[in-house]
Amino acid sequence: MEIMDDKLQILLVDDNPDDRALVMREISREFPDSQFEQATNSKELAQAIESRRWDLVVTDYQLRWTDGVTVLLAVKVQWRDCPVIMFTGTGSEEVAVQAMKAGLDDYVIKSPKHYVRLPAAAHLALERTRQRLALREAEGRYQSLFDDVPVGLFRVALDGRIVDANPALMVYRHDGKLLWAEVNARAIHNRRNPVLDVLCYEGSLEDITERKRVEKKLRDSREQLRALAAYLQSVREEERTRIAREVHDELGQTLTALKMDLAWLDKKMAEANTAAALRPLQHKTKTLPVSVDQIISMVRKIATELRPPVLDELGLEAAIEWQIREFEKRTGIECQFKPGSRHLNLDPERATAVFRIFQETLTNIIRHAQATQVNIHLREEGDKLILEVQDNGRGLTGRERSGTRSLGLLGMRERATMLDGEINIIGRQGKGTTVGVRIPLHHPAPDAKK
Repeated sequence: MEIMDDKLQILLVDDNPDDRALVMREISREFPDSQFEQATNSKELAQAIESRRWDLVVTDYQLRWTDGVTVLLAVKVQWRDCPVIMFTGTGSEEVAVQAMKAGLDDYVIKSPKHYVRLPAAAHLALERTRQRLALREAEGRYQSLFDDVPVGLFRVALDGRIVDANPALMVYRHDGKLLWAEVNARAIHNRRNPVLDVLCYEGSLEDITERKRVEKKLRDSREQLRALAAYLQSVREEERTRIAREVHDELGQTLTALKMDLAWLDKKMAEANTAAALRPLQHKTKTLPVSVDQIISMVRKIATELRPPVLDELGLEAAIEWQIREFEKRTGIECQFKPGSRHLNLDPERATAVFRIFQETLTNIIRHAQATQVNIHLREEGDKLILEVQDNGRGLTGRERSGTRSLGLLGMRERATMLDGEINIIGRQGKGTTVGVRIPLHHPAPDAKK
């Protein structure tokens, strides 16, 4: 006979056919679609237990070939969640207690007064089993979440002992390292006396050390950007002041003298009426080109300091050589330049950035290095342009290299970063400083940049 999966499968263990008929009749009142299988000896019982998982087992206690507790244990070994009801007239209170301890779901006496309770007992046993399985499944899901959640979860006794913790919490050790943590905890109260009776505390602990590190890095970056903006503004103002001073003091004075000479000429020419009177005027006109040449030279000097034309006309290496000569004239510091290829294929943006970084490096040497010699090396390595500037000065300290006050260095790094490059600064006390600049020779392709 084919048994449908959606019908209750009930196993009857009893050697009395009348009692088996009684059980089937009474249970069918509550579950009319139930299907029953009967086991009347040990062989049939063993085969029935092995054949399938039963929805319900009803067994007598006093059997000719065994007893109900043995049947109960055999069923529970194979199917621990299968509900079992003992329906007997020969048991006792001691038997009932023993069976209940072994996992019996209910105990119904074989008497007209009690067997009518058999359908209710079956219904209650099935419902308890359903609830037990649902609870176990919920506990399994909870335990899975408890174990897998990346946040540390804990339960602490009133004396401070950790009575439960998930793997995420157990990775922390007492190693002396600083740990930033976000902790949430609450007291678990006894429902009967929630005000006074605290059972334990439970909560969560999330390691936010990395988040704090990122936040600090972001704060430092913002502070550096603010300082860099102020520094750049200060540099612009200094540059404007210097240009204004040169225009006013040198170019302005020369133009004023030229203007006075022209006014003198205009006046004298109006008064001159003889050849003798014109000779001084002719001499004065010969000196005017000298003043004009001085003005032209000053304008070129100012323009060159703002942006050397050699950078646009002859390229980066020639501009660096020119800057080295100017640096040696101004400071007396000896420089050795080792150029690489004379045909660097750099776009104007990259050439300008490297040149400005080089200028700032020389400025830092003047201000801080106390050096007497500088070695410069410019070369290509694969698809990278390498510029190295090494001095024999006092050597920058780690704090000077990384501090927010090192705004010149910060500006150099920003220029390199904008071109997907990098700057490495190595300073050894008393042994000088080496500045290494490494940037791509070409703009990376859009896909590579992503």
